[in-house]
Amino acid sequence: MSKALKHIKIVCLCSLLGSALYSCQKEKVIKETENTLEQRLDTLLMSMSMQEKIEQLYYLTDGNERLGIPQFKGSDGPHGIGNGAKGYSSFPVTIGMAATWDPMLIMRVGRAISLEQASRGKDRIAGPTLDMLIDPRIGRAPETIGEDPFLGGRISEAFVQGQNTTSVFGSVKHYNLNTYELNRRTNDYLSDQRSLVELWGYHWKRTVQQGGAMSIMCAYNWVNGDKCAENKYLIKDLLRDHWGFNYYTMCDWGGFSDTGKALKSELDFCEGND
Repeated sequence: MSKALKHIKIVCLCSLLGSALYSCQKEKVIKETENTLEQRLDTLLMSMSMQEKIEQLYYLTDGNERLGIPQFKGSDGPHGIGNGAKGYSSFPVTIGMAATWDPMLIMRVGRAISLEQASRGKDRIAGPTLDMLIDPRIGRAPETIGEDPFLGGRISEAFVQGQNTTSVFGSVKHYNLNTYELNRRTNDYLSDQRSLVELWGYHWKRTVQQGGAMSIMCAYNWVNGDKCAENKYLIKDLLRDHWGFNYYTMCDWGGFSDTGKALKSELDFCEGND
């Protein structure tokens, strides 16, 4: 399978998994009970035009009525339903969750937030946040996981495990080294590979491998000369090949500029780029 088709297949998979109650009466739509998921995805891909395949990688796509692919819906919410939604629970900020030192409690929080999101008919939620706190002046210190990647990994692992007991999954953010709010789109952080794996990457690895994260949102900033959403080492080499992440990656809102470079780095989903 080509890399482009792989990206489309991953996004279609998430659309179908996130719509567990979805059904359709059209004759040409593949029935859920008659085919394995892989067969359904392969059949859908073969039935798509090139334009339809491209649209599946774009945040404004309103599903695909012709093939019965439901619209993929999400919103912000690392510590509760965001984007101005009213009437939903507000839990402690991320650093407050880490301060509990209680993974079992945070598993319940992750589940509760995702159940509220599911009640709104949504499939995905942007969270938890795995940014590390290296300076209290960074601008979004409460949203970070703290300064300890081991504790952060245990807490984020539990949050994602709680999410995964529901039909809503999280896009874990912001991968990686999103450490200062000032100039966050242009900051270029230089790091050796060992530090990227053992310090800046430890809690990400745990959230992927033990937590079962199904989506990773790339940060705005640059790492070692490349934007995170166009960074082959971060996405393909480290996240996918080394840590074994097999689900979908996405950019933050408008977070890349070179489509070819992003696809070669194995970024799957475009959010906010026209």
